[in-house]
Amino acid sequence: MSGTDESGKNLVFQTLYNIRDLGGHPTRDGRATRYGRFLRSDAPVRLNRHELDQLLAIPVSQVIDLRSPAEISQLPHLLSGHPLIEYVNISLLGTDLDEKFDQLERNHAKNNNKRPELVDLYHHMLDDAKQAIGRVMHHLSSDQSGARLFHCSHGKDRTGLISALLLLLADVPDSVIVADYQISETNLQPWFQTIMHQIPSDHQRYLTTPAVYMEKTLDYLYKNYGSVSDYLLRCGVTEQTQNRLKQLLLEDI
Repeated sequence: MSGTDESGKNLVFQTLYNIRDLGGHPTRDGRATRYGRFLRSDAPVRLNRHELDQLLAIPVSQVIDLRSPAEISQLPHLLSGHPLIEYVNISLLGTDLDEKFDQLERNHAKNNNKRPELVDLYHHMLDDAKQAIGRVMHHLSSDQSGARLFHCSHGKDRTGLISALLLLLADVPDSVIVADYQISETNLQPWFQTIMHQIPSDHQRYLTTPAVYMEKTLDYLYKNYGSVSDYLLRCGVTEQTQNRLKQLLLEDI
C-alpha cells in the first residue's frame, strides 16, 4: 500500500495496507498540509526489518496506538519497545473493543430500536472519548522532531476520527477530509477479503467506510459542538496546543 513521505515519494509496505501521510491536502486559505509530520496507518504488527528501517528513515519518532489493551495483548508490535521511538497507548474505546461494540449494540437497540451503524460509533467517540482524544492531541503536539504515526487496528475508524480532527484544525475543506477517509475502503479491501470469513456476520457491516459516514460525523460535530476548536477545548486541548498542532500541520506561507 502506498502513502507519501515528506518529499512526496511513495511509501510501499507489504505488511501495512492503510498507511498514508496527512500531507498535501489543500486548505481554505491556499496553503497545504505538510508532509512528514503526521502519518496514519493500520496497526504495524507484522513489520519486517526493511519496513522498520523505512519508518525510522522518515523518521518516525512517535507512535500513538489507539487500540484497546485487549487488542494490544493479542497483537503487540516492535515499535512499542524501540529506543528511537516514543510509544504511547491511548485507547479511544475502553479496555476491550469487543465489549465496547456489544455495549454499543445493546444501548442503541434499547434507545433506537435498531442496530447501530459505524457512524454511531464515531458519534459515540466524539461524545464519550473526549479525555482520550485530548491526550492524543497533547502527545501529537509535542516539540520533538520527526513524524508522528497514529494507528488503530485497521486504520480507518479511530484513526479516521483523529485524522479528521487534525485536518479540520488545519482548515482543510470537508470534501477533502471525506475523500481521505474513504481511501481506507479501497486500501483495506484486499485484506478484508482474506479475513471476512473470520468476522461474525453481524459485525461485517463495520468493515466499510462509505463517504456518508464521515459526512454525518462532521455534521454531528458542527451541530453539537460548533467548530473543531470548540470541540477540542471541550477535550482539554488549549488554544496554545491547537496553535502548535496547526504549526506542525501546515506549510509556511
